[in-house]
Amino acid sequence: MRCLITRLNANACAVIVTFLCFGPFAMKVQAADDPQDLVAEMRAARDAVNHAKNNHQAADAWLRLQDATVRFAHVFHFSNKNCGVSGSTLPDTACPERTVLAQAKEVGVFLTYCPSEESVVAFDQGYQEYLKLWLDGPRADVAWWRSHIARDCCDNCGDEIEDAEGFRKQIRGYQDFLKRFPNTSLRSEVEGLIRQSQQNLAAVQSSSE
Repeated sequence: MRCLITRLNANACAVIVTFLCFGPFAMKVQAADDPQDLVAEMRAARDAVNHAKNNHQAADAWLRLQDATVRFAHVFHFSNKNCGVSGSTLPDTACPERTVLAQAKEVGVFLTYCPSEESVVAFDQGYQEYLKLWLDGPRADVAWWRSHIARDCCDNCGDEIEDAEGFRKQIRGYQDFLKRFPNTSLRSEVEGLIRQSQQNLAAVQSSSE
C-alpha cells in the first residue's frame, strides 16, 4: 500500500476516510518505464555503490538504487496474478515475469511481493543507507520522509488512525520533520498534511462530545 489511511470510527457523527497518497513525495514514474530497463539502472547503481570513492558518492548511488527499485515496483505486475502466490505450482513458462523480478531482487534494494495487492513493494534500505552516509545531504529530507513517515509496505502498514491520540501523534511526526528539515522542499505539502490531520482530530473530538 502506498497510501496512508486515516479513518474515524463508525460511531462518529460522520465517517471520514482520507487517503493521503503522498504524490508530491513519490518517485516520478514514467509510463514508458520498462522493468528490464529499470533492472539495468539498478545494476548500474549497485555497481556505483560498490565502487564509490567516498561516503557522499556512496550515498548518491544508494539513492539512485532506491529510486530505480521504487520505479520498478510501481510498474511491475504479473500477467497471471496466481504467479505471485506463495507456493504457486505454475511453471516459469506460465510466469515469464519471474525472471525479471528475480533479477531485480538480486541487484535492487529488498523487494517483496504483496499477493493481497498483486504488487511489488520496495523496502527503504537505500534511504536508510543514504542517511547513514550523509545525514545532512541535499536529499536527506526526502530519504527521511520516505523511510520514517511515508514508507511503502504491504496492506495498510498499520497506519489506520481512528482516535484522537493517533492524529495527535501523526501531527507531531509531521511537525518534528519540519523542525528537523526547516528548509525542506516538501514544506508546503507537509503543512497541508498537518492541516488535514488537524481537521480529522477536530472531527474526532467533536464526535466524542
